[in-house]
Amino acid sequence: MAKRSKGPVRIIALCFAAVVLLASQGTFWNGSPGSASLRSLGPGGRQARAGTTLTTYLPFLSKTYALGASSLMGIDMGDPDDDTKARLVAEAGAKWIRISLHWSRVEPSNTTPGNFNWSEYDQMLARVAQWGLSPIVVVSGNPSWAADTSCGPINRTSLQEFGQFLAAAVSRYGRPPYQVKYWEIYNEPDNSNSTKYAFLGGCWGNNGREYGQMLQVAYPAVKTADPGANVVLGSLAYDNFTEVNGPFVRGFLDDVLDPRKGNGGPFFDILGFHYYYLFRSFWEPYGKDLIGKANFLRSRLASYALSKPMILTEVGMPSGTAGTFQGTDDMQSDYVVKAFVRSMAANLKVAIWFSLMDFDNQKLGLVDNSLAPKRSYEAFEALAPVLSGAIYNRLVDSTTYPGVEGYVFTVPGGTTEKWVLWASGDSAVMVTLPGLRVRVVDKLGWASILKDGDDGQWDGWLNVRVTSSPVYLEVIS
Repeated sequence: MAKRSKGPVRIIALCFAAVVLLASQGTFWNGSPGSASLRSLGPGGRQARAGTTLTTYLPFLSKTYALGASSLMGIDMGDPDDDTKARLVAEAGAKWIRISLHWSRVEPSNTTPGNFNWSEYDQMLARVAQWGLSPIVVVSGNPSWAADTSCGPINRTSLQEFGQFLAAAVSRYGRPPYQVKYWEIYNEPDNSNSTKYAFLGGCWGNNGREYGQMLQVAYPAVKTADPGANVVLGSLAYDNFTEVNGPFVRGFLDDVLDPRKGNGGPFFDILGFHYYYLFRSFWEPYGKDLIGKANFLRSRLASYALSKPMILTEVGMPSGTAGTFQGTDDMQSDYVVKAFVRSMAANLKVAIWFSLMDFDNQKLGLVDNSLAPKRSYEAFEALAPVLSGAIYNRLVDSTTYPGVEGYVFTVPGGTTEKWVLWASGDSAVMVTLPGLRVRVVDKLGWASILKDGDDGQWDGWLNVRVTSSPVYLEVIS
């Protein structure tokens, strides 16, 4: 087994002659033969050689990395008050992070912009810039003189006070060295419980009309200060609704957008939302996993004649216990790949994993409480260069390759297609694919070569075992 090392070797996943050869543990068969019975259809319905034995010898195995961040991928590290955490995010290949900007910390007492206290955020955003990360700044934390709650409607002063604060923040941080271009107005504002869930950052759930009216003030304040800035409608939880005893209001978005109510449609540039695997049953009728939720939210925008870019600012799966769900390191690291690849297919501009660190028994983090990387961190690190510069092209044809979920990407100026594949169910699927020699990379970055003839027959076809653990492939001429 080759020594694991980091270097500038680029992992380019996949190609038209895509191939998969990994067990669900994500490791390669190393130097010794493995066997399996083959019964599958190849391209054009070609019947695989039923009853034959697949013997695969892989004499070379190495772990490779590519330098450079993915333009889509991010990690929520909390407030970047720790240089070690910022380094971990940057070294994983992330581009995006989120930072909370609390109005109450900058303007605890009603005053003028010349007396605002920016010291805490100057330091945070300077650290972000130092590591080359792009921040999405979440504005929340109402001061007590401005609102009854830290997370909800501004009802003790004029909305113009909020507009003044926003304009000052954008003027300060929209320029070098900070270069903040994304301003998210509260987090999960569809939350209705201002007592138990104020820590979420938003609680406008029963006040969608007022949130839309607030956007009518916030949007011009931001755009006047920096015409190149983007206003993000605060990322919606949009599941665990009040009708199932959750805190989130299903009708919040409609109240914001309805011209007869909040009329907020013209006053934001991007719609943000969150997706967690635990709530997938809500959205599977509309598409696979997070793609279903993105499809549904686009349909809600379209019902108001709106078409807006969308970003996914929280996505995750636990490696521990969450209610009745019991996650594992393998499941979580598999899902890192699946979530970001599906985000590309859903045409999202940004997707951010929540979170960098484990913080409770759910273990949502990519690193543990001691900042030691988990398997999911390694999967993120291996995926980032695969998606860097890639453009989503199409789904792998499920008729030609039954039982496989796969996504095809291209790179501008390149001639090779990239494929990401995994079995769509729990059982491995055997398929037959055309090719002479293919480089196979597993989710953790381990690479090997599969050649025609490894099964004892030199016929231009490769027999492949696809498991639930994603893999990347590239053809070798």
